[in-house]
Amino acid sequence: MSPLKIGICFHYFVSPGDYEGESVGSPIWRETINELINDGLLESSNGDEDQTYRPTDKLYAYCEALTRMPLPVREWKTIV
Repeated sequence: MSPLKIGICFHYFVSPGDYEGESVGSPIWRETINELINDGLLESSNGDEDQTYRPTDKLYAYCEALTRMPLPVREWKTIV
């Protein structure tokens, strides 16, 4: 998943408003939103004035799983 997709997912995970990043309106934005809808992570809000897209339960589960993942730790291994 691209950094843009992850950023959009986390935006909708924590924010009640629409994503307002610099890519909004660009071709990559439209493609990314369509992919998130097709993946079942976002859905259209059907005319809600405050939000064009809404997070789904799948998006909440995905973001919660990402937040539980520990940061990687570098370890040096000795090869004998």
